[in-house]
Amino acid sequence: MEGEPDPEEEESEDEAPVPEPGSAFLNRRLYVVLLDHKKSQNIAIVLARVKRTFPEITHEIMTLNCHVLSSPALQSLIDMWPDSAEQEAIDQFDGDVSNLATAEQFLMVARKIPRVQQKLRCLQFKMDFAPRVKELRGNLKLMIRGVQQVCASETLAGVLEYVFHLGNLLNFGEGVEYTKWVKSISIGSLAKLSFTKAFDGRISFLQYVVQSIERDEPHLARFAEHLSLLSKCSKLSIQSLVAEQQSLKGGLRMLINETQKAAIFKTDDVELRAELANCRESMRLYAMEVEQELNGLQELVNQMERERKHFLNYFEEEDTLPLDELLGSLASFADEYSRERQQLILRARRAQKSSLGRSVSVNLPHNRHSLLSTMPTSNSETVVRRYVHAGCIYVAELCRPTAKNAFNDALYNQLSAALDEYEADDSLHAMILTGHGDYFTSGADVKETAAVLGDGTLRPPSKSPSCVFMHKMLDCKKLLVAAVNGPAIGIGVTLLMHCDVVFAADRATFWTPFLRIGVVPEFASSYTFPHLLGLSVAANLVLRSKVFTAKEALDVKIVGEVLPTEGFLNKVLEEIELLVTNQFNANSLPAYKSLLRRERAPKIREALFHEFEQLDRRAANGEFLATVLELKKHFKSKSASKL
Repeated sequence: MEGEPDPEEEESEDEAPVPEPGSAFLNRRLYVVLLDHKKSQNIAIVLARVKRTFPEITHEIMTLNCHVLSSPALQSLIDMWPDSAEQEAIDQFDGDVSNLATAEQFLMVARKIPRVQQKLRCLQFKMDFAPRVKELRGNLKLMIRGVQQVCASETLAGVLEYVFHLGNLLNFGEGVEYTKWVKSISIGSLAKLSFTKAFDGRISFLQYVVQSIERDEPHLARFAEHLSLLSKCSKLSIQSLVAEQQSLKGGLRMLINETQKAAIFKTDDVELRAELANCRESMRLYAMEVEQELNGLQELVNQMERERKHFLNYFEEEDTLPLDELLGSLASFADEYSRERQQLILRARRAQKSSLGRSVSVNLPHNRHSLLSTMPTSNSETVVRRYVHAGCIYVAELCRPTAKNAFNDALYNQLSAALDEYEADDSLHAMILTGHGDYFTSGADVKETAAVLGDGTLRPPSKSPSCVFMHKMLDCKKLLVAAVNGPAIGIGVTLLMHCDVVFAADRATFWTPFLRIGVVPEFASSYTFPHLLGLSVAANLVLRSKVFTAKEALDVKIVGEVLPTEGFLNKVLEEIELLVTNQFNANSLPAYKSLLRRERAPKIREALFHEFEQLDRRAANGEFLATVLELKKHFKSKSASKL
């Protein structure tokens, strides 16, 4: 006999009179415990969280329709279920059931369920099935898309080919036709590049490759950025994915087996017979749903196997090598390459500063295998980095980190060139505009504008590269996507009105301080803000110069979706790749955009014309000049205060 507290008695303790010392033990109700004491207590703890009667719980277990027990709770019941001796003791108990402990009372009711432990396992499988399938399907699709991305990457292929030829040049020397003996490079050998010495023995072969590609094939240097899925795929194991699929198939076999067992079970209890019939039908229908889901997973597994074989054939690797191991080697190579490249860039920048702007050379022999590392001058500096992702997505990255990606003439010109290149290439279906570093853009470069004033006159804004860029952006017939990775100021906000899709990182902010700094709004925002966002939002943006958070920008429809800052660009690339490959026909987009713009386009161009007209007038009478010079003084004083 064991004492077990009654929950109802506990709830009424506050109202009961204070008992005499020692009376609590004497008056405690004793319960009959037939199980191991610890097992009985643990089952009671599980049942205490369930707001159902024991007959209701057993009915829900039989019909596989129990929503009150969690998967861990079901596992606890399965693990603590009575053994044969304990079950025999329960079956032979013929006393008052109310004298039994909580666990034993439940088991007295549940004993009518045939093969109850198997039913609990079926119920647990049902509860876990949907999230397990969702996770497995997502991982299979990720692996498939990741392998496809790697095999489709022209920049990765170019880098590996470069490594292959450079490595054989190191081994055989010049003038030797090494391709007779060596046909390809092994992915596993990429890990050795960091430890292998180059020609002069002072740097690693990987460092030499990075330097050579930066000099000879700069368009290949950012290949790792085109492989957004590689790192995630390398963490997946095909063996584990297949094992999970087999485990789910095992669950289906368990369901089918229980359905068959329920069909042959005989009982004279009419009520129990009806419940078992419902149970059998529930399991049969659910087994059909499971089979349909698993058939879909099997198609993905088959596709993954095809992609695996294509990968091994493409890279000429042995069929016995695990795919996740090869992907891991590629991911490590991409990471090491990117780190070495960043170190190379930092060394070049430090060298440039130390030589007061004069170009410098890396201390290597000046032959075809050495890196003559010179930093570009301000006139030729690349301020918009451009590359192609997944063969169809064109990425233009604003890259003026020291100026927080502020727009200057060079940036406008290079963006215009990027738009021309994007429009001319029929294989490109989306262009993503984003910023390098912490900022999307800090707006127009006021300090540079002040620097070009010269004799006290200002070039008419309507004749500036900014005007050319704005018209090219308005004329673009293909998909334009903005990925706002950080603060967006001035034109960083106004250009969003002319993008088809806008993503924002959760750290992004949006600010248009035109009136605060004494300039008129730009890029037709005098029309787009009130007509696309509403008068109230336009007033907050322009009149009050309110800084909007990413969430606030989403609420007022400045942006279409907010994503986590961590891995932001990779997530945008995944979304757009899915969009352009599966969800719309790129050839129909120009007609769709033309229809959308039919009424709005003339008004936007008219607003743009009047804005530049105002800027030209203010530039001609010196008003804009005074504003720019005042801002320049402001920036100088602000910089001095930090020293």
